[in-house]
Amino acid sequence: MYFAAFAISGISLLMIVYQDYRFRAVHWILFPLLALGGIGMGVAGQPVVKMLTNMGSNLAFLGLQLALLKGYFLLRRKGKEPLLDTKIGLGDILFLAAACIFFSPLNFIGFYILSLLFAIGSWFSMGGLRKTLIPLAGLQAFFLLVCLCVGWWSKYSLLDDDWLLLKIMGL
Repeated sequence: MYFAAFAISGISLLMIVYQDYRFRAVHWILFPLLALGGIGMGVAGQPVVKMLTNMGSNLAFLGLQLALLKGYFLLRRKGKEPLLDTKIGLGDILFLAAACIFFSPLNFIGFYILSLLFAIGSWFSMGGLRKTLIPLAGLQAFFLLVCLCVGWWSKYSLLDDDWLLLKIMGL
């Protein structure tokens, strides 16, 4: 079951990367497929209650981030400009919501920050100052695919914070 879910996730991620880079738009069906792959991988790797708790925590963190971003643009622009599809695309939000399934809370925060840094660095290396749209979901999908492959290869579970907590505490 794990391999089938990994394959569904990998194929979905590759299609998101291609579509977002090529067309700057991603077909909506890829996000539920990615979420389905994440649920399959999560069920194979941990109890369902823990997976749902992790997913809820990650979605709450993502919701807080979006609320803070909306508040920032309301204060900065005095509410004259909508956030969705002008600053961040719906596909970017749907991708991040689907990505919540793949990680424990600390791992998700790490993924979120590192994938944004990766996206910024990649965008600049692709001549980002001459382009107006960043393929954020595609770049983050590529980063997620790398994370999943490294996690599978190293036998490190992205669904568990224990290893990361031990590293943070210096043990």
